[in-house]
Amino acid sequence: MANEEFLQGCCRACRIPWEDILSTGAEYGVVEREGIEYTYHTVGSGVTKHTCLGFKTDADWLKRRKSPDFSLPTTDGAFDDRIADIEKDARQVLERAGLLSNPEVDYTLPGKQGTWRNLLHTLEERGFRAYIDKEWYAATILTTSAGLRDFITGGIRTKGSFLYAILFGELIKEAQIRFGYIKKQSETGGVIRGKRQTASRKSEWAKWQAAANDIWKKHPKWGKPAVAELVKKQFPNATVRTIRFRIEKPAP
Repeated sequence: MANEEFLQGCCRACRIPWEDILSTGAEYGVVEREGIEYTYHTVGSGVTKHTCLGFKTDADWLKRRKSPDFSLPTTDGAFDDRIADIEKDARQVLERAGLLSNPEVDYTLPGKQGTWRNLLHTLEERGFRAYIDKEWYAATILTTSAGLRDFITGGIRTKGSFLYAILFGELIKEAQIRFGYIKKQSETGGVIRGKRQTASRKSEWAKWQAAANDIWKKHPKWGKPAVAELVKKQFPNATVRTIRFRIEKPAP
């Protein structure tokens, strides 16, 4: 694998040269999923250790982007819980105002950015005021969150993606102050719900870990992404991303 062409350039997610990545002794490799190849490498160590996952080539990115079942990111974990609650509250504002009435449009969450952007344009044409009306805030928040999810899926870390994140936070805070309709996690029960979900899924996570341990016994040099791919075959209802987040490589 050390002679593969992709190692001559940069990781397409973090943009760090592979030469620098390999010099740290990081675990790395290539995984294939649904006909698309991804590169991965570990970053950090101990409690800060995590995996950076990116498309192997531009062709892989375009293939994923043009796929008919392409969907905006599912980010799993605490971040997804928070952003999903925010999106749900914003959608309810639009629903109560009777603004999700077009039968030809799919308003399910998280939705595509174009759906919410088009709705935002419609609101502005109908006289809803930017930075004043709560319906404008709701449509803008959904437009921005969809864009953020798109950046996450593509592993895009640019000035634009950071500006999107800043804008998203500012919109939420302003909406909380002005209208109070987007609640904090502690107020919506998100923390309690998260604790309940964690307790109910511990046994399932333990099964993933046991399966991962068996795989690592046979392939001790494998990284978490490759192991997670095999674990998923035993637990098809789980996602590779969630499995990778939950399993840990046993200490040698």
